[in-house]
Amino acid sequence: MAAINLPFAASATKRAPNADELANGFPCGDADKQLFDWLEWWLTGQIATAITEGGLTVDSALLPRLAQAIQSGKSTYAVATGTANAWVVAPSLAVPAYAAGRVLNVIAPATNTSTTVNADISGLGNRRVKKSDGSDPAVGDLVAGRVYATIDDGTNIRILTPLPSDAVAAVAAAAPVGGNWIWSQNLANNVITTLTGSAYGGEGAANLEDSTFSGGILTFGAQTAGLWLISFSGVSVSATTDLFLSNIFNNSGSLGAATAQTSQSAPSGTAITVKRFVAGDNMRFTARQIVGASQVISGRLNAVRLGA
Repeated sequence: MAAINLPFAASATKRAPNADELANGFPCGDADKQLFDWLEWWLTGQIATAITEGGLTVDSALLPRLAQAIQSGKSTYAVATGTANAWVVAPSLAVPAYAAGRVLNVIAPATNTSTTVNADISGLGNRRVKKSDGSDPAVGDLVAGRVYATIDDGTNIRILTPLPSDAVAAVAAAAPVGGNWIWSQNLANNVITTLTGSAYGGEGAANLEDSTFSGGILTFGAQTAGLWLISFSGVSVSATTDLFLSNIFNNSGSLGAATAQTSQSAPSGTAITVKRFVAGDNMRFTARQIVGASQVISGRLNAVRLGA
């Protein structure tokens, strides 16, 4: 029906309850009018403020008004101003102090151009804006005009929703562990030559995690130990070349007592190994050609982890 003005007894003389009344309630006898007015003023004032800050008007006929105001979310929503890396956030109901656990939905003012982004909420001073895991956002993570659910962690303002850099990391984590490289090296005639790191290049794409490929040696880490498929191929520019390729396995990093799987090709071929490796094992790759003179040989190395 009609709107009413709250709080109750706004202009009346009031008094707050004393310590005994707070502990024990009203004494016997008539209620104290000033105390009664204060209690009603305080209670109805709290309710009226919550309703009006929710963007609604107080109405004596609408009992769900307080619930509707809470449902509106208006007091926990703000359109940030400022710059891409320095947000000014002013919700309609000012935040009285930074406190862990406070949630706020914020529209970014511009797309961030730095990994250092600050937010000043209700003039309380800057707090860093972080990803949900507490790390800095990547450049371009926070997009102009998008709404971000945030939470105060007591030190920083964390974005609760996944950001583009989180998706990139997830894709990378889901990618197969392994790598592929193109190699090219000048081989002396009839000399077994270990292909060095400088021989590799071109398409060198790898997701080796804690395994490493350095100096032409593939070394397996504890996290990526397991069953691997190793494919080592080569081709000569001369059709008369006899080419020998070897994947040489070395237990726990020792270059002695190596076992080799060899493929002879004329003039191309592949040496393939499927083997289970433990942390510290490594694999090196050799080639020998017998064309009668030095010759540049090229090929490809592929390594893929098949499972634990």
